[in-house]
Amino acid sequence: NIQGENLLIKDVKNERDKFEVYHDYQRNIATSQKYCRSSDEPEIVNQTKSPRIFMIIEAEGVSVDIIQSKEMFRDAISESLVKVGFAVQSTVVDRHLTPEKRDKGKISDGGTGVSIHTVAVTLKEGYVLARSYPNLEYCAFDIHLWSTFEKHNDAEIALIKGVGGNVDDSTSSSYRIVAG
Repeated sequence: NIQGENLLIKDVKNERDKFEVYHDYQRNIATSQKYCRSSDEPEIVNQTKSPRIFMIIEAEGVSVDIIQSKEMFRDAISESLVKVGFAVQSTVVDRHLTPEKRDKGKISDGGTGVSIHTVAVTLKEGYVLARSYPNLEYCAFDIHLWSTFEKHNDAEIALIKGVGGNVDDSTSSSYRIVAG
């Protein structure tokens, strides 16, 4: 038996789900349940550090009109992120060609190879990398947040809708990786 107050793990006898503490990695309740601090420390209001979660999103069937222009693509990404509460600090956009196009010296989207637009958005909360493949009607997003894990789903929906994709069908997918 442990004598006194246990500050690391609460008593699981009173829990409905004895594995709740281990199950849900996205919710860091350690500070709110006083697992990691003594009971005389002041209450922490805003969590600013949590596990860094990396989210990968693939979206097919997006609007070619939006992703064909690198400026429109950049604006769609930035505006979508701002709408869901992210603080955009800077954006960089680039257009490059796959080796097939570079070798042929073509810069149009026709012919072999694919013209790719890449947008890098630096946020107060992390960063987003977005790549568009206009002639494939496809976008890929990498979202890496330092905290605010709960905003991943909002960012996913906003980004897919921002490039004219559909979040209600099976043309998009996502997964997460714990990155640190």
